[in-house]
Amino acid sequence: MENNESDIERIKELIAGYLAGSLSDEEENVLLVSVRNNEEYRRLFAEAQQAWQVAALAQPPDPGILESQWDKLKNRIQPSARNISSLIHSLSGSKRTIRIFLTSAAAVIVLLIGSVFIFLSKHSEMMPKDQPLHFTVNVPNGTRSEITLTDGTRVWLNAGSILEYAPDYNLNSREVKLCGEAFFQVVTNKNKPFIVKTSGISITAFGTSFNVKAYPDDRTITATLVEGKIKVEGTKPDKKKFAYILAPNQNVVIEKDPLPVQREEKPGNEKDDAANQQKLIPPVYKSIRLNEQINPLPYISWKDKRWVIEKESLNDLIVSLERRYNVKISFDAQELRNFTFTGIIQNETFEQVLKILQLTAPIKYDLAPGEARIYADQERLTHFRTLMSNSQNTQ
Repeated sequence: MENNESDIERIKELIAGYLAGSLSDEEENVLLVSVRNNEEYRRLFAEAQQAWQVAALAQPPDPGILESQWDKLKNRIQPSARNISSLIHSLSGSKRTIRIFLTSAAAVIVLLIGSVFIFLSKHSEMMPKDQPLHFTVNVPNGTRSEITLTDGTRVWLNAGSILEYAPDYNLNSREVKLCGEAFFQVVTNKNKPFIVKTSGISITAFGTSFNVKAYPDDRTITATLVEGKIKVEGTKPDKKKFAYILAPNQNVVIEKDPLPVQREEKPGNEKDDAANQQKLIPPVYKSIRLNEQINPLPYISWKDKRWVIEKESLNDLIVSLERRYNVKISFDAQELRNFTFTGIIQNETFEQVLKILQLTAPIKYDLAPGEARIYADQERLTHFRTLMSNSQNTQ
């Protein structure tokens, strides 16, 4: 049975309201039932959701073009929609985000979402026919990103991270997959708990702010709670289940075997990041521990201007620096791997950071474009060992 034009327009209006967060519970239920039972409505919803997220992740457009397009849009608004209260575009080029805040009459929302459908129909021939039904946010080394999901949940993604979720996110459930590190500020919804799947574990959040660090090639997986409550659960190598419920200022650290990242190659798309996604491989866990009364700043400050480092080994710090500055570091000083560092990094360049490390540890370094070599300063290392030995003898 074909859908008539008025029904389609009504569904578009509901989809627009859903994406703008302005639907009542009754309207959201009508949309949910309609999308579940109608293939065309499911297609419209998936297309609108995709365009909405593309807009949120796109590079900020040229300000002149943006202003011109906005003027055209204002001219197209019908008189009945003049009760628009705000339409604010906030662009942040450094984090490559576009946030759209809509509080307007339904006619304006339908107008905007109608433009989304037109855009998709014009560009549909450019999209692969076998494209998987999920959205992927891929943050390369040397960058960080911030996105807002359709339920209002905010996600900060660290360098070298991938976030994946379904087009119908928040329609039936709220589940994302993470490979890397992210900080989540979750909007409360008792009927739809927010779930993060990563490295063989599941983290359920209940109106919460928390951080998850789960790079495949790291030695640990860490879930740190700032506010609210989360449940961390998974399966041990002996097939026994484990579950931890965290309170604020607690974290769970899972030690594991570091695993190389595997990629699923698709012929003809070698350069397509969306087609060659990192695959999550269940790791082998060695130990699990719950830490109480921690200082969360060293676990979450990577997303802020002041990156707080506290008692971090040189070995682990080098990995973080590689991702943050997009450089390849060779480390030729095994005896220095367990040196620990505490401090704050703000706007320092990579070379400035190396100079700071050199002041506190017996190291030398060589720099080349996109790479660095760190090795021991043998003269200073010998002097340091002498000082340590004398200190121990006087105790």
